[in-house]
Amino acid sequence: MAQASSQVQQAAGTFDGWKKMAEEQVARLGATFEEAGKLEAAALEQAQATVRELARMTHESIAYGGRLAAEWRKLALESARATAELWKAKG
Repeated sequence: MAQASSQVQQAAGTFDGWKKMAEEQVARLGATFEEAGKLEAAALEQAQATVRELARMTHESIAYGGRLAAEWRKLALESARATAELWKAKG
């Protein structure tokens, strides 16, 4: 009978050890997930900043393209007028 009691106590001690290890592992897992959440938040902020900068640059590029096209039309018209004036002067 004493041997059975000793085995029960030993099994209870082993269970307590496993329980403690499991609790410690869960605590470490929680800390890992918390750190991963911080890193993820930083990565998302960086991604959003990148998208904002890309949108700004795209907006500026479109505006520049419009200004460039308008300048080209202006120069093309001036060139056509100058050519017409030359033809009138020779004709």
